[in-house]
Amino acid sequence: MKNISLKSLLINAITHLTKINKCLMLNNFAKPWKHTLLTMLPNLNKDLKLPINYRPISLISSIAKIYEKILLTRIESHTFDNNIIPDFQHGFRRNTSTCHQFLRTANKIIYGFNRGKTTGELFLDIEKAFDRLLHNKLIFKTINLN
Repeated sequence: MKNISLKSLLINAITHLTKINKCLMLNNFAKPWKHTLLTMLPNLNKDLKLPINYRPISLISSIAKIYEKILLTRIESHTFDNNIIPDFQHGFRRNTSTCHQFLRTANKIIYGFNRGKTTGELFLDIEKAFDRLLHNKLIFKTINLN
């Protein structure tokens, strides 16, 4: 960013960016940024009398969104630089989609077919997988990776 751009920033914006940097250095997320507005959106073509047919949308402050974007960029950079996520992992990665995974699978099937081999696939779609996750165990394992 050029100096002229920095000078044109409002003092308020500079204050918030300073807070974000401090939170990142301290591995902290400021308490006021944790407040959200929760809205329940109905799933289309579902029985709206059942609570399961609504999905929660959490609206967070703009400053919290900026913090999350900066943190996401750092996490993505770290995982890429250290080869933490394998190339065949396409979910939740930029510039990849289910099409990439489909092409990878199709190529493996064709490769096996051309060599007279049998190719098997197993696809799992675990409903509410994240909801069933033991979050404390995941945090513990993540902390103890190194």
